[in-house]
Amino acid sequence: MAVLNLELNKLGKIQCHKNLAVFPVLGESSCLDYLVLSEILGRGVEIKENPKGTTQNQIYVENNTNKIVLAISGEIVVGQTQNRNFVRNVIFDINFKGLVPVNCAQAGHSTVNRAVFNEYGGLAPSSVSNSQQSGAWDTIATLNSETRVFSGTSDLKEIYEKRKETFEEFSRNYSKLEKQLGIVAGFVRNGKKHFVLDVFDNERTFGKYFNSLLKSYILESGLNSEERINVSNDEVEKFLNDSRKSEFKEINPISLGKDFKFKGNNLMGSSIVYEWTPVHTNIFSSFGGDSVRDYFHREIDECPTILYRKL
Repeated sequence: MAVLNLELNKLGKIQCHKNLAVFPVLGESSCLDYLVLSEILGRGVEIKENPKGTTQNQIYVENNTNKIVLAISGEIVVGQTQNRNFVRNVIFDINFKGLVPVNCAQAGHSTVNRAVFNEYGGLAPSSVSNSQQSGAWDTIATLNSETRVFSGTSDLKEIYEKRKETFEEFSRNYSKLEKQLGIVAGFVRNGKKHFVLDVFDNERTFGKYFNSLLKSYILESGLNSEERINVSNDEVEKFLNDSRKSEFKEINPISLGKDFKFKGNNLMGSSIVYEWTPVHTNIFSSFGGDSVRDYFHREIDECPTILYRKL
């Protein structure tokens, strides 16, 4: 897989606590200038329900800032009767106005009715954000059960809120490093090791997502899990090598850039590329099942050769 040039990047020293191992990805930042959703939501980026009201799996986004704005798959926005999470990476152009696909990040309906989505709710883990709606609800229900959080609406955000002290206890064992652009995270579920990679084009953007990403990995690893991760550099290298062999497909972007999905040997992922720079790349070990989103039935173009740099 070649949306990263790790000839110029390297993995930092492992940081490990209980069932979650984290390898920092270090490198040089790009010069791209943009904002991220969490810093501008409700203050220039406005999100509302689909004005046509035909489906809850679309929201209406307006970028009223004077910069392009990045939103990544999994980002949760809070509002109206159901919280939603993005299921695509998007770089919103200046003055963008349009519909964006989402999942409902809670199965029931909230009693609070907001006119707009103006609160940021963190990140859904990859097992949620990369599932079809029914599969996402099933996974959220499982996470609620595993974390022993009762939610009348099966709300993912409630887990982060009600187990806040546990997330903080985990988070104290991990730190962001200078020149860090991303993370390779490893954990054990049902006796099997899984890996997730998230990497960005620059240190500032990664810093904006660091805490939310870490919480999503902690949740995926199991707050109450009795598992204990033991992972080697060779296992991480195998994960990255398998990623290089993934099958890429290009799909139509929602706004700017080129949008890629890929799958490989028990792997799935996505990358959004702007001005020949991979802005965000996510790779994860597939949990399997028929609920995982499949973008490979769409008409596609071949990836540009810029992506085929050695990982």
